Amino acid sequence: MPAPQKWQLALSRFKGFCSNLPSWPKEDHVNDYHAIISALEEASGHDLSTFRILPERLAPRVISVRRAPYRGGEGSVSYSRDKQVELGFFRSQIDALKHYLPSIQPNGSPKTKYDDLTNSQLIDLMADRGIKPPPVIENGQEVYRAGRVEREWIIAALVRHDATPAQPSNSTTLNFIGSNVNYASPGANITANTGEFSLEEVSNLILGLRELLKDASLDSTAKNEINVNIGTIEMQLDSAQPNVSILRESLKSVRAILENAAGSIIAAALSPTVQHILSRLP
Repeated sequence: MPAPQKWQLALSRFKGFCSNLPSWPKEDHVNDYHAIISALEEASGHDLSTFRILPERLAPRVISVRRAPYRGGEGSVSYSRDKQVELGFFRSQIDALKHYLPSIQPNGSPKTKYDDLTNSQLIDLMADRGIKPPPVIENGQEVYRAGRVEREWIIAALVRHDATPAQPSNSTTLNFIGSNVNYASPGANITANTGEFSLEEVSNLILGLRELLKDASLDSTAKNEINVNIGTIEMQLDSAQPNVSILRESLKSVRAILENAAGSIIAAALSPTVQHILSRLP
């Protein structure tokens, strides 16, 4: 079997293992992990022993502790029957291997100009180019979560985007006098006195803001402000006489919320789109 094919098989096994990590990694789980490492080593020709779990890291886990009685006597400690490894260390080894693998992939998987970018940079590029992540089903509805997409999928999507010829777009003038804008129109643009921005960017922004409302790290005040701004932006874009000042202030408010949402992958992905639209407004 060619090395690139062996690599893809081993990599698929590794990804499947990563998506189903146990809460309490036992010796059997460590053995499975080591078998995958051996397959990756065989396919790549690289020594990956530094990512293995050393034997001394495996030990019975403390299940319960009984204190010594006040009137004398000894306490006791109960241990699990199986040897286990501390979950934090187990995951740190797996994450380290995950980040190292792209640097040793066989020649059958050519390196792209996006391989050395961080996950945050890749997500920003997705937002800039209007690339939607694959939907997932939650509560019977399709939702889009860029932060959950594998970086390999994002890189492949960016490469496909580069290879796709640019399509001519229709232009819908937003002159704030008497033109009605349907921002759901595919391929349409808004022209605002100087420059222009894609209507798809606006609809993607609104979709992303609705996803941000589900972020548990965002407080209720920020979520209320986002809801108000979504309504304001949609109302202005649907209005027969849109007000550019109101639209600009809503976008500025959204930008401030995103900047304060530290640690949110969705907020980081939306920020470039907001800034781009604001830069096109007079």
